[in-house]
Amino acid sequence: MSDVKTTMGPTASVIDGILQQNSTLKKTKTAEEMNALGKDAFLQLLVCQMENQDPLEPTSDTEWISQLASFSSLEEMQKMSQVMTNSQALNLVGQEVILNTKVGNEETKTVSGQVDYVTMKGGKAYLSVKGELYPMDDLVSIIDYNYLVENYAPKVETSNATYDRANPSDVTFKVSMGKEQGEATAIAIVINDEMIPAEYVSIEEDGTVTIAAKAFEELKVGSYTPMIVFNDSFNTTSTGNFLLVVTDSSESGSEGDGTEGSGGAEGGSGTGGSEGTGGSGSVTEGTGDSAGTGSTGTGTK
Repeated sequence: MSDVKTTMGPTASVIDGILQQNSTLKKTKTAEEMNALGKDAFLQLLVCQMENQDPLEPTSDTEWISQLASFSSLEEMQKMSQVMTNSQALNLVGQEVILNTKVGNEETKTVSGQVDYVTMKGGKAYLSVKGELYPMDDLVSIIDYNYLVENYAPKVETSNATYDRANPSDVTFKVSMGKEQGEATAIAIVINDEMIPAEYVSIEEDGTVTIAAKAFEELKVGSYTPMIVFNDSFNTTSTGNFLLVVTDSSESGSEGDGTEGSGGAEGGSGTGGSEGTGGSGSVTEGTGDSAGTGSTGTGTK
């Protein structure tokens, strides 16, 4: 076993030609970390300047005081900036945000969602999105909720459908299931405060919703506005865009063409003979408003 020593860095061991990892090796800093000028670096520069000043022309006390004042001002500004950042983070609870977070050395992952809560660690704010914590520095955008609903939430296309009780058939209408964080995977349909069983409802890839005819068997003739409920993150509910009209062609008729008979008409009385037998009027029940008149029977002598 041999040791390889360098004057520019830590010591590492080589065994059988293999470089052994040493727990004392410091983590390599990124270019961003090395280029950052914090208060510690400012103090080091100030001390280095004092140690290497020209003894024949030393820096005046006024200049030192000015630099120290600049340092104090820098420190206060950093603290104020951090306080403002933390205050802004607290106002993000409940807001929809987009974050760019680092995965590995160079890969960046985009995360979007609602901020559940904000927590402080080491004086820095962290946002909780979808159960994970992200530093406030990863924040890219804050999105208005109404904008998200308008552009990402599911929608029901405005349409009418007719169901004939005499000739029952399936009913269809179109929906958009939303996209990205507003995408839904299922819907529920409620009519007259009763939800249609899931086995009667199917959705095609193009957004066509089909309701089996059996779901409407108990509905009376009339107009209905079903409530469509989606299982998206916005809990979207739509009413009024889809109108269902229930009819019954077996009960329909032209207005005024039916006549109602007067039952049986009275028979006429013969002269000098027995009372005649009245003829019977025909009765036809219709939907019209006019009433028919039964025929009058003729008595026999």
